[in-house]
Parts: sequence; C-alpha cells; structure tokens
Amino acid sequence: MSLNARNKYAQQLQEITEQQTQVTENFSSLQQQCTALKERVQVLEAIVTDKGFSVEQEISNL
Repeated sequence: MSLNARNKYAQQLQEITEQQTQVTENFSSLQQQCTALKERVQVLEAIVTDKGFSVEQEISNL
C-alpha cells in the first residue's frame, strides 16, 4: 500500500470516527428527549384519567 493510499485510508477512518461520535451524541440527546416526553405523557394521562376532570365541561367553559 502506498503512502498516499495509507494517508487517504487514515483520513477516511478519522472521518468515520468523528461521524460515529456525532451519531452517539445525537442518540443520547434523543434518548433524553424521549424520556422527558414519556414523563410528560404520564402526567397528562394522570390528569385526563382523574375522575374530577371533565373535558366536556372544560370545553363548555371556553
């Protein structure tokens, strides 16, 4: 393998490594967002299923 080919290979490997790091960071961020959304949905489900909650009444009040 020539020196030029090795340099090109090393550069491609570095680019792939950087892309992998970005993907890992993005994945982590998306996991955190998903967790936060799940928690919000649980709160909303609790509100909606509360016996004192009346959608029809709330709409009428508008």
